[in-house]
Amino acid sequence: MKALVLGATGAVGRHIVELLIDNHEIQEIHVFVRRQVTYTSLKMKRFMSG
Repeated sequence: MKALVLGATGAVGRHIVELLIDNHEIQEIHVFVRRQVTYTSLKMKRFMSG
């Protein structure tokens, strides 16, 4: 399964990404952000806007 998170650097978005990273059913997480992400995972694919 794949997930898409918009606003992954905010408080809620960051928490959601952390939950997705720990979820073994999720294989790929696409995050769209305006600021630099301070956390990382092999599952994450980052897309910067702006």
